[in-house]
Amino acid sequence: METCSASKWTVSQVSDWLAQLELPQYKSKFESLGIDGCLLLQITEDDLANDFQVKIRLHRHKILESLKKLKEEQPKSESECSDSDCTWNSMILKAVEGQCKYKIFEITHTGASIGRNSGSNNYVINESFVSRKHCEIKYNQLTNQFLLRDVGLY
Repeated sequence: METCSASKWTVSQVSDWLAQLELPQYKSKFESLGIDGCLLLQITEDDLANDFQVKIRLHRHKILESLKKLKEEQPKSESECSDSDCTWNSMILKAVEGQCKYKIFEITHTGASIGRNSGSNNYVINESFVSRKHCEIKYNQLTNQFLLRDVGLY
């Protein structure tokens, strides 16, 4: 695995990295939290102990030391990947229940609306609990955030 671009690793590549560290028992937790390279480089010891349930101190130490090496090997422009440094091109939403279960919705910087009515929404979810125009998602370039607004128009 190439380490010069760890900030651009996919979730799968992060899992491969954990396997290389001989710590595959943590792969499922990292995968379920969607940890890609950008997020990986921000992990702290508190995160490992609390969010990832890495209870063994020596495992946390091994992960953190390997992260330290990855960060040192990053090109200067890629070494920090905080929300203010990264520009998000899109956001992925995944339906977890209903007729759209497992369906993926990609929201780009142009935003999107979600609802039951096909004439006024980018994504249509034909469920009784979804409003005609349920919500709008907009990207704020100044804060580099996607913002969701509950519209709830029945």
